Amino acid sequence: MVGEKPAEERPDYCGDAENPTDRHAGAPQPVGMPEAGLLTGEGWECPQYLPAADGSGRGALIVAAWDDHDGPRSVLALVGEEHDNVLHPAAPQLLDHGADFYAPALLPAPGGRWLLWGWSWEAREQEWSDADGWAGLLILPREVTLTEDGRTHQRLAEELLALRGERILHAAGLASNSEPVDLGTVGRSFDLTARLDVTGRAGLRLVTSPDNSEYLDIRLDADAGELVVNRDRASLDPRARGGTYKIPCPGGGPVDLRIVVDHSIAEIFLATGEALTVRFYPVGEQGFSPKFDRPWRLEARAATGARLDCTVDAWDLQPLQIKQAAAAAPGRKGRVS
Repeated sequence: MVGEKPAEERPDYCGDAENPTDRHAGAPQPVGMPEAGLLTGEGWECPQYLPAADGSGRGALIVAAWDDHDGPRSVLALVGEEHDNVLHPAAPQLLDHGADFYAPALLPAPGGRWLLWGWSWEAREQEWSDADGWAGLLILPREVTLTEDGRTHQRLAEELLALRGERILHAAGLASNSEPVDLGTVGRSFDLTARLDVTGRAGLRLVTSPDNSEYLDIRLDADAGELVVNRDRASLDPRARGGTYKIPCPGGGPVDLRIVVDHSIAEIFLATGEALTVRFYPVGEQGFSPKFDRPWRLEARAATGARLDCTVDAWDLQPLQIKQAAAAAPGRKGRVS
């Protein structure tokens, strides 16, 4: 299995070698933000093992959790220490705080790194995806490590910097008291970094329709210590799913984040190593006239009584060019978007 150790080197995941019944998910437990209502599941699949880079004997079992009633739900990490080839984990933690990440897979990479992929399913009615002729996609590869305090830490693989094209945005803004600040326009695929210094509730809004009726909100709640992603208004088509998703985000200073948007998916990373994946389906750009390459608009917004001081940079996300081996296909290139 991808990401596993060889059988003779693999620890007995979360169980006792004399008691194989301990190897299943066990009784479901709450995991993640309490209001999300997520449990550790009745069963686990796609098990992957992540060893600590320092060779200390620490490791993490990464699993996809499901239950009989709701089906696939989330991806968990159980971080612990190996003793006598048995992994002794602490409490389970969510690997991704969004609704659209499943089926993890680990691969070793140069430099002693481990790269993580996952599957992002559709968050719209099947009739719509059937009409489009495709469903689901792989997330971007992430470098995943273990921290000293027993957490997983994720960031986008460094190789993805090569996909940055023209820098299309370099802006700073100060928003307060519900007055939006226009930061500039972006296309349907972009890589963005931002530093947000927030008092109260404030953040970024990606506006995808000319009348401002369709948008994805990414905001910080400094008092609650949360990053909140709201997609309830992210599609004018009622067949798209809504929902609000949260990442724990300690306050007390500016917050750095990276957001990669590629048409119908947003992957959001905090400098703390937390991640959130969400699908959304903008259709409002059809109202833009004339058509142009960067129809979406980014705004800084703050609630009444709140304040946001932000700096934002964004780059076009270029399609991946795959060069075929010369002996197999001389002079040919593949293109993946």
